[in-house]
Amino acid sequence: AIAEDGAFAEYDEPGPEVSHAEWECLLALWPAMVDDCASVVLAGSLPPGVPPDAYQVLISAARERNRPVVFDAGGAALRAGVAAGPDVVKLNRAELSSFDGAVLVDDESVVEAASAVRTAGAGAVITTLGSDGAIALGDRWGYRIRQPERVGSPVGAGDAFTAGLVGAKASEPGRLAFAAALAASAVGLRGAGMVDLDVARRIVDDVEVTSL
Repeated sequence: AIAEDGAFAEYDEPGPEVSHAEWECLLALWPAMVDDCASVVLAGSLPPGVPPDAYQVLISAARERNRPVVFDAGGAALRAGVAAGPDVVKLNRAELSSFDGAVLVDDESVVEAASAVRTAGAGAVITTLGSDGAIALGDRWGYRIRQPERVGSPVGAGDAFTAGLVGAKASEPGRLAFAAALAASAVGLRGAGMVDLDVARRIVDDVEVTSL
């Protein structure tokens, strides 16, 4: 990822080829891995060699062991995984659009597309919208989230949002506010995969979470 003077460019490469034996090895280890976790996050594009229903298989196995699952993917992997009923699907605008080709031009279109994902099997759907915040939709509730503006690289901010969701011990609005604050803290850092807890705690009260 390259960021300079407000401009940003991202270059993505495919992951390594995964053999059938390696995939079978993961499946054998998966139950013990899940048992050692309080919650499970499955995210990202599938590497070459992994079957297209991989997320569906992994989500189903985690739910059978009564572990909450947060799922983040796009395209065919998203559609297959949603069918397994993940507790939370966390998407960005492009991933949500990839579900059924919806054109997302405003909050109403995001809510409509997220409702389709819920109908397909997801529990709650949270769509991150970059500097425009996020929209969260669940069973009989919905929230619009807006965080303080931060300048920098957005790479990793969506994953930071997910980390905030599973790490915060709060009510739904409080959890969403902390997730947005943690994502905002990541934007201000160089590189990806880093957050600043001090910044997140300082700005969390400035995050607006309003009912839809």
